[in-house]
Amino acid sequence: MAPRYQAPNAEVCARVGEDMMTRFYFHLRSKQDNIPDDSGKELDTLIDAYQHARVLIDKILFHVGYNDADVWKVVISNDQDDAQMIVPFAVSHAVRSQRRGAT
Repeated sequence: MAPRYQAPNAEVCARVGEDMMTRFYFHLRSKQDNIPDDSGKELDTLIDAYQHARVLIDKILFHVGYNDADVWKVVISNDQDDAQMIVPFAVSHAVRSQRRGAT
């Protein structure tokens, strides 16, 4: 008789799920300033990290305004502090619409 299949317990599933996610860090940088992200966020893919960076940029611009938006960027890095992607604040829809309104 074949052994019965036993589903893994919740603790095992949680460990496996943790191993599959990557921790990305979202450092804010300009030529003069650096605001490091010390905690990061676990996400599935670099595309998810890019989307998170876009949301982060929009939230920052909403609260602090659009002055100097062209000089800031989000540097997405991994656990080894290797830059995976650089997202300039200028990619924000809010920056583009602000520019259109100014002309």
